[in-house]
Amino acid sequence: MGLKRGGLHSGSFKLISKRKTKKISPYQSTSFLNNKKGQVTVFIIVGIALLFTFAGILYLTKTIKGGSLITEEEFTVQEVPQVFRPVFLFTEDCLTETAEIGLRVLGQQGGYIYPDLVGEYSENKPTDEDGLTLGAIKVPYWNYNSIPNVEDKISFSSLRPKLHYEEDPEMSIEAQLGRYIKENIVECLGNYQTLEEQGFNITMGDVEEVKADIGDGTILFRMNVRIESALGEATNTLNQFQARIPLDLKKYYEAASDILLAEKNFTFIERQAQELIQVYSAKDVEKLPPTRDSGTELVPTASWVTADIRSKVRELLNSYVPMLRLASANNFYRYEYPVADLSALFQSNYDNSILIISNAENLDVNFDYLNWDFFMTLNGGANVIRPNHLAVHRSPLHFGVQDYYTVYDISYPVLITINDPNAFDGEGYRFAFALESNIRDNNPASEIDYGAATKTAEKASETANEIVRRARSVICDENQRDVLLKTTIVDSYTQEPISFANIGLKIQNQDDCIIGTTQKNGKLEEKSPAVYGGILTVMKEDYLTNFYPIDTYKYKDSSAIIGYAVADVQEPVIELHRYKDINVTIKKKLLKKCIGNNCFSGSSLFPSRGKKVYSYIPEMLEVEHSWHMTDITSDLNDSEEGLITLKRIGDLHKDVNGEEFATALSTKGNESKEISLVPGIYEVGGTIISKKEIIIPEEERCDFPVCFTMNEVKLGSMVLGQLAFDTKESYLVIEPEDLYSSREIIFYIPSADFNSIPAGPHMRVLEDMQLMGELGKISQSPGVRLGLEPEFR
Repeated sequence: MGLKRGGLHSGSFKLISKRKTKKISPYQSTSFLNNKKGQVTVFIIVGIALLFTFAGILYLTKTIKGGSLITEEEFTVQEVPQVFRPVFLFTEDCLTETAEIGLRVLGQQGGYIYPDLVGEYSENKPTDEDGLTLGAIKVPYWNYNSIPNVEDKISFSSLRPKLHYEEDPEMSIEAQLGRYIKENIVECLGNYQTLEEQGFNITMGDVEEVKADIGDGTILFRMNVRIESALGEATNTLNQFQARIPLDLKKYYEAASDILLAEKNFTFIERQAQELIQVYSAKDVEKLPPTRDSGTELVPTASWVTADIRSKVRELLNSYVPMLRLASANNFYRYEYPVADLSALFQSNYDNSILIISNAENLDVNFDYLNWDFFMTLNGGANVIRPNHLAVHRSPLHFGVQDYYTVYDISYPVLITINDPNAFDGEGYRFAFALESNIRDNNPASEIDYGAATKTAEKASETANEIVRRARSVICDENQRDVLLKTTIVDSYTQEPISFANIGLKIQNQDDCIIGTTQKNGKLEEKSPAVYGGILTVMKEDYLTNFYPIDTYKYKDSSAIIGYAVADVQEPVIELHRYKDINVTIKKKLLKKCIGNNCFSGSSLFPSRGKKVYSYIPEMLEVEHSWHMTDITSDLNDSEEGLITLKRIGDLHKDVNGEEFATALSTKGNESKEISLVPGIYEVGGTIISKKEIIIPEEERCDFPVCFTMNEVKLGSMVLGQLAFDTKESYLVIEPEDLYSSREIIFYIPSADFNSIPAGPHMRVLEDMQLMGELGKISQSPGVRLGLEPEFR
């Protein structure tokens, strides 16, 4: 988690409304805050003044008309006396606010306010369920294999909801929005307590009907409810209310549907994975095993462990899925690879990631794989991949033949986020849905069992109320909440309180309970179930989600203050880490080679050896060849590419576990790129690859009386540098003070200065290649690790 990740492209995909509300969650609407009372009071004063000034005349003669309508037949114009205008406006304002919350929740969950009604979700095995889990948010698949991956069948299903009520009166987007408002508008109105404090006497009947009408660029909500009001001797009855929200939900839905159609017709996600497997596979243990190849080694040297292959595939998905783009989208760009030996291949792979869809103008569209677990088997479940080998030893013939054949079966999720940055007056709006990529027998999977049961949105044919009652767990019921939880949420850097942070309680193997939302002072006091093994989940947009283990049963029938001590803060708190966009630059920390007492730098000798980190005596050469770590740093040149991967493995505080977070980037030359980071403890990997040809010259070696000639070796590309901070002693610790006060991080990767070695016999030798396999271990050694500490600027 992201998840890439803009949008969730930084991993932060949170459920939140930017309106000023008391609570924000998929399960509750919000109540009006006190700032509405001032507005209402103005209306009340004006109304009362007019009432007494005209002594009832205004009530008989002065009226206003409420709102604009789509058709006269469906919604008639009602007359609202001026004195009762505050009741009318208060109700329509609540209708607007509740509708906006429902729209935001629905947009972030693939068109569903209650996605649990149509599917099941898992954090551990997302490709065996009906969608993705991102904290409290659940995003259904719009295309996926509904049969467990271990079975030899494929049956595609879709949880894409219908748009209009006429298409599906139960689970269409219009039906869900209408039902959500009907269920939550009462809480927003708050029994009209604000108005009754001003002298009104208001009686509200049951909400009879709420309709949502999604059109081009706007959504019209119409509500029928009987509201009887009295102020002094004057009385009034209102029945009809409406709210028009300028949001082009129809456009986002159609753009998402076009992406879905392209995936069904062209399987563009699977074809990207196919190309990655072909590009990054070879008869080389450092790469993926080839789908098909042959060899003639007398003894085969290449074999692969499936666990290592899984790690490589995961890295490829993290790096390349975000390169999928829509040509018509606002955030589209095309990178052109510089001319090199493989530039045509890389450019072709890059261009094949561009999707031509014309319905995404002025929208940002992102594709993300956020390090989720995925399904993969090789050759039907083999743990080790080896070639089929045949050897012939019959004098004078000695030869071997290898047949490399690898069958990849892979399923992995892809999150697509459509973001309109101009929606809601610049606050922005996101519509997200998920697709599942399925490869079988090295090809995009095809449905081979047409009789398999499909799980689609129509399975929610029962009434929504019945399903909701059945889906809710008893443990989360109000009458089961025996513990008063008290906590304060603060920013880990500023220590300022965080308002509107959503807090839930995860009960293992049972349910997720919504606890509440922090106030402006960052505090929460709400009732919680009494359980053992609970996990408090704290979520806020633009912050990493934190998980705080707690046994609330210890505090049954009492209260519990949740948190830990932080310097300069008087009471226990829980910290959240804000995502920080920061530039990253990769530089080389040079290793120089010495032969005996001669050490090389360019074409001249240099006096400072530095720390010797690796040495060997080449066969038949008697003189030690050694490599020395220096303090010399250098930018990457135009023929070199650097890669940095960061995986967050722990929080700075021992009592907190943050959500999974990983990121990676590659640079060429002296360029820098921006990534999102949060404080924490990280595993760090780094590589520098040179695309410039390196020649190891021909040389003759002798151990008299025997001499032999070693042929010239030309390397088109070569790994010159490696970094591996993957042990407890070498992990990278990123403190809030370093991250949030900096604009740039410079990573240093130990890199062999191979080109400084003269290209003469016995100077550049084949044994130098041994160093490349040891650089990761060298970077972890205490004497070297300290000099490779990243620099925050």
